[in-house]
Amino acid sequence: MSEGCFEIEDLERALELPADHPRRRHLEECARCRSLADMLRDFATEAVAPVESGFAAVDASLRAEIAEITGVPEALAEVEPAPRAAEVPAAPSRKPWWSWPRLQPALAFASVLVVCAVGVALWRKNESAPLMRDASGSGAGAFATAPERAVSGGLELAWTAEPGADAYRIVFLDGSLREVARTAALSGTRFVLDPAALPDGLSRGASVAWQVEALAGGDVVTTTAPRALVVP
Repeated sequence: MSEGCFEIEDLERALELPADHPRRRHLEECARCRSLADMLRDFATEAVAPVESGFAAVDASLRAEIAEITGVPEALAEVEPAPRAAEVPAAPSRKPWWSWPRLQPALAFASVLVVCAVGVALWRKNESAPLMRDASGSGAGAFATAPERAVSGGLELAWTAEPGADAYRIVFLDGSLREVARTAALSGTRFVLDPAALPDGLSRGASVAWQVEALAGGDVVTTTAPRALVVP
């Protein structure tokens, strides 16, 4: 493409120039521009089937072939169909109210509020429920057990001290959280589970849960959450 070549959108105006115009001579001499001009002429020229193409004869032959296959005489096939009832144009449908341009910003803002509200609701639902204590305790969640620790002579169970408690008792539970064994009242916050002197109801190798009850004057003040262990 040289500097004097036409852009495609200028070709139509170039074809209207006189034959002796310098720009028109370039159009005839430049192979690129002449090729584009020929394609433009072909595109703009209405396609007409040549007389010698035989379209009419083919059409008649085709109609005869269809009549022979279907068994319907060609004359009947050419009968004009009954006029169709005038179709009543459907009433233009109105756009739904939520697609009105003036309402779209407000609807977008409302959608954001709904998403935020749902997120907060799900967060509150999945948030861990606070541990509830007896009113005589020192604060929610203060009374808790510690992980078991293997020591010489067995498995050590430990827990935090509970203000106001004068004794503690360990309760052992089965898989359905039903009590299967318990210790006597203990004055300290540690207890060694000795395989040679297990509380009645426990057997070595059994999987149980254990929790500690804080006692005051023989009454249960509060209880820790259950923790699982395997009896040594």
